[in-house]
Amino acid sequence: MRIKITQCLEDGARLYTANYKKLVLASLISVYLMIVSGMLFAGAVIVGMLMLIAAFDKGEKVENGIPCVFKGFKYFLQTLVIYLSVAVVFLAIVAVGNLIGLKTSYTGILGVIVALAMGICLMYSFFFIYEEDMNVIEAAKSSFNLVKKDLLGSAIILVLTKLIAGSGLILNGKEHGDWRMFVLGIAVMVFMLPLALAIYYKAYKMLTASVDGDVLVEEKDEEAEAEAFEAAADRAETENKAKKEETVEEEVVEPEVIPPVKNDDEDEISGV
Repeated sequence: MRIKITQCLEDGARLYTANYKKLVLASLISVYLMIVSGMLFAGAVIVGMLMLIAAFDKGEKVENGIPCVFKGFKYFLQTLVIYLSVAVVFLAIVAVGNLIGLKTSYTGILGVIVALAMGICLMYSFFFIYEEDMNVIEAAKSSFNLVKKDLLGSAIILVLTKLIAGSGLILNGKEHGDWRMFVLGIAVMVFMLPLALAIYYKAYKMLTASVDGDVLVEEKDEEAEAEAFEAAADRAETENKAKKEETVEEEVVEPEVIPPVKNDDEDEISGV
């Protein structure tokens, strides 16, 4: 099953509108923390928001969504590594391009393309970090394996959610230095961030539902294959042993019959 873009948008919007008051309040705290930390806390608060959205989706009763935001800081280091890895690759491409004399515009475009590709491959990492308690490498592998199930759908969802969540930043860019546009842009971001995350969450759930029962980590696949091979080998050994026992029973050696030896004396006596 592939990601159904329209259904994800509808399901995400429905989940958002049903819980928008608590989601927007939690988003306000999240955006504030991202701004004051220079985006260093972005991964942690997004995980917290995803945990809150998951609770609403499961029908759990949530009195206040703000504590969920801070629960994401349990995974601060893992999420920070994911974010920094994309940023470092982008900056490295730009730096290398400048060193070899390429135009900044060219290196910038190349950096954006590579960063976008990395972002698509790692887009589901946060879910595996907080749901499965995986480390960064395991989460990255699992995310890549899941993205391969529907590369195009995942890419579309990533771009759409980035545009929705970043719509407030677009407003800021129109009138740089105007504090009113800045406030308006932040307000729009506060309302749009939870909507984008709800759509993002629904896309993940739709994709994982299509592989229910499959193991996304390659190591687990190998373990399952090894167990199946051992079971087949045991069955083959048992069958061979049973065949050998049947063969032994059939090959019963009959005792050799030795004819009686005639005595010469007895012949003489019988001839008398």
